[in-house]
Amino acid sequence: MKIRSSIQQTIRYSRGVDKYDNKPKQMTSEDFDAFEKAILADRSPSKGTTYFTGPLSFGPHDRPEKYPYAAHYRLAKRHQTRRFIAMDFDGFSSPDVFAEVFDNLKAFRGFGYTTWSHTDEHPRARAVFELGREVTRVEGIALGRALDRLLESVFGVGAVTLDQCVYQNEQQVYSPGPDAQIFHFSGKVINVDDLMSRFPEPMPEPFDEMETGNGGTDEGATVQSYAKVTLDSLVRILGMIDCNYEPTWFAVCNSLARVYGEAGRDVFQRFSSGEFSGTAYAKYSPQEANEKFTRAIRELSGKPNGYGVRHLIRLSGLRMDQVEFEMPLVQLVQGGMPTSQVAFPAVNKNNKPLQVSENLDAVLAANSITVRYNQISKSSEVLVPGLFCVLDETDNTAMNSVTDYALRAGMTPSRIPEMLSALAAQRPYCPVQAYITSASWDGISRFSQFTGQIACGNPTVALLLWRKWLIQAVAAVFEHKGISNAGVLALTGAQGVGKTLLFKDLMSDIPDVFLEGQTLNPADKDSVMSTVSHWIVELGELDSTFRKADLAQLKAFITKSQDTLRRPYARKDSTFPRRTVFAGTVNDAEFLHDPTGNRRFWPIDVHTINRDTSIDYQQLWAEVKSWYDAGEKWYLNQTETDMLRQYSEIFIVNDPDVETLLTKYAFAGCTNWAEVKMQDICVVIGIERPSRSQTMRLAEAIRRHNGGRRPRESNGVKYHYVPAR
Repeated sequence: MKIRSSIQQTIRYSRGVDKYDNKPKQMTSEDFDAFEKAILADRSPSKGTTYFTGPLSFGPHDRPEKYPYAAHYRLAKRHQTRRFIAMDFDGFSSPDVFAEVFDNLKAFRGFGYTTWSHTDEHPRARAVFELGREVTRVEGIALGRALDRLLESVFGVGAVTLDQCVYQNEQQVYSPGPDAQIFHFSGKVINVDDLMSRFPEPMPEPFDEMETGNGGTDEGATVQSYAKVTLDSLVRILGMIDCNYEPTWFAVCNSLARVYGEAGRDVFQRFSSGEFSGTAYAKYSPQEANEKFTRAIRELSGKPNGYGVRHLIRLSGLRMDQVEFEMPLVQLVQGGMPTSQVAFPAVNKNNKPLQVSENLDAVLAANSITVRYNQISKSSEVLVPGLFCVLDETDNTAMNSVTDYALRAGMTPSRIPEMLSALAAQRPYCPVQAYITSASWDGISRFSQFTGQIACGNPTVALLLWRKWLIQAVAAVFEHKGISNAGVLALTGAQGVGKTLLFKDLMSDIPDVFLEGQTLNPADKDSVMSTVSHWIVELGELDSTFRKADLAQLKAFITKSQDTLRRPYARKDSTFPRRTVFAGTVNDAEFLHDPTGNRRFWPIDVHTINRDTSIDYQQLWAEVKSWYDAGEKWYLNQTETDMLRQYSEIFIVNDPDVETLLTKYAFAGCTNWAEVKMQDICVVIGIERPSRSQTMRLAEAIRRHNGGRRPRESNGVKYHYVPAR
C-alpha cells in the first residue's frame, strides 16, 4: 500500500467563469488528486470559458475609479503562494514530438489535456504539475523557465513552443473542453529547488549590446525614435521581470528612461514597488527610485543609444511576437490623448473654449480623468491616471492636475473647483453599495459565524439587535431618501475585549467608511459634517453622554432622516439623505440614565469575543441585504420594544430613591392597588423635600412596575397606583 506524505498537501487555487471574470472564486482541494478531479470535472463549455489560476488575496484594485470595492482580483499584487504550475504548449515541431514530450512528462506527477485549438496535424496542449513546496509568483516564473530549459535540453531548440505567461500566478489557465484528450502523469512531485539549480536562469546579456534609434546612429537620437509597446504589453513584460536583482532593476530604469523619457518615471516607480510583478524591489523607496530615474534621464545626453523595450522583452523571457508594439507616449503616462486633441463643445467667436462645465468635462474625458460624487463621504473624487503623490495631498494634487490640463487645453483656472463639483454631482456612486453587491449571497450564513464570535449574557436579545442593526446599516445606503436610525447598538464589556475591533472588522474591506470614537456635537456644523460623512460611526464617550440634556439632543440628532449642510465650493446649503448609522462601546454595564428614552439605545453585554478571521464580510453584508430585499424592517415592533425595555433595565444606573421605593412597596405580584399622592409616597421612602427630578424618576419607576398604569389626576393633583400597604 502506498502511503502519502504527512506534509500538508492542500492545493489552493482560484476558479473563474470566463475571460471577463476578474474576480475568481477562491477554492481549496485537500490534495492534488482532488484538485485534478475538480479541474477535469468542470470542463469549459466553449473556448475562453472556465479557467483556474493560483490563489489570490482579498484587497483593492489598482484602478479604484473602475473597481471601487475590494475583491479577490486577478492581479499580480494579489498573488499568494501556490503548489502547482501549469505549462501551455502553443505548438510542437511535429505530432510525433507532441507524443514524445507528453510521454516523457510522465516522469512528473500531474495531468494534461489538449486545448480547443488542438488538431492532429497541429497539436496544442496544457499540463499541470504538483510541486514539492509552495512557490511565490517570482519563483513560479523562474520555475517555469527552468522547465522550458529542461525540455529544450532534451528535445532541442524549437521542438516545443511555450507560452510563458501561464507561469504568472494570476494568468488564466483554461480548463479542458468536453472532447479534450486527457493525460495522467503518475511520476514524482517536482523538487522546485533542485530543478531550478540544475537549469538556472542565464545571466543577463552584457550592457554593451545596445539598441539604437531608427537610424542606428548616435547623432540626433531621441526618446521618440525607439520602438514602444502598448501599455498592456508593457505591464505584462514588467510583470515577468524579477526586480530584486539590482543590475536588472537598473537596466529596466535605463530602458524606460531611454524609450519613454519622463513618462517612464511613474511606470518605474510602479515596477519598483512590485505593482506589476507582485514583489517589490528589496531596497525600494520612492525617493531612491526617483533618484535612479533622474540619473538615467541625465545620462541620456551622453549615451543616446542603449537598451530599449526589446531588452525588456528579453529580460521577461517573452518573444517579440507575444507583445504588441506602438502606443502614443501621452497615453502611457496619463491614459489620455494630447490636450491639443480636445474637442470643445462650447467655444466663442474666436474658437476659444468658454469657461463652462461642458468644456471641462471634455478635458477630463480626453485625459481619462474620472470625477464622481461619493454618497458616503459627501465629497467629490477626482481620479487622475498615473498621479503620484503622498496620500495626504491626493485631493489637492488631483485638483492641481486638472487645472494644469485645463490650462494646457486653452481654458483658464477660473471656476475649476466649482465646475468639478457640479460634474461630480451628476455622477454619484456609493462605495458601500458597490461592495455589498459585488457578489450575490451564496446561501451560506455568515451571520451565525459572525455572532458566534461573541459570548454575551442574553443571546436571544443580542441576535435580534444585531440583525436589526445590520439591516438598518444596509437600508441606510439603499433607501433612496436615507433613513431615520431606529437604534444605536451599544456594546458593553471590559476594556480590551475587542468591542471596537468588532465594528472595524465589519467594514475592513471598505476604506474610509468607519469613524472611530467620534465626539458628536449636534450644534457644531463641522462635527456634524464629519459624522455624516461616514457609513458607520462609533460614538465616543457614550457613557458620559447620557446626561439628560445631552441625551435629548443626541436622540433628536440620530433620528433625523436628512442633514442640511454646505459643502466646500458650494454657494448654497445642500440637504443630504441620512446614510449614517451609529454604534457605541462602553466599559460600564450600567450606563443608561433615563428610563423613559432608552428604546433608541440597543445594549448588548459582551463577555468575550473570540475573533474569527475567516469570515467573508462581503458575503455577510450580501446575506443581510437579502433580508432587506425580502422586506425585513430595521425598527422594532411593539412586542420587541417591550422586550427591549425589560431587558434594558439591567443597564440602567442604580437609583437609590427607586431602590427604596421598591423596598417599601411590593410591586411584584401585586393585585391590590392604592391611589397615593407623590408627596405621600416620598414621605414613605424618606424624602422630605423631593426635587422635580426625583419625583419624575419615581413616577416613571412606578409606571414601569405597576403594569403601565398612569396616575389619576384630580384638581391638578396626581394619584399614582402603588401596592396597598
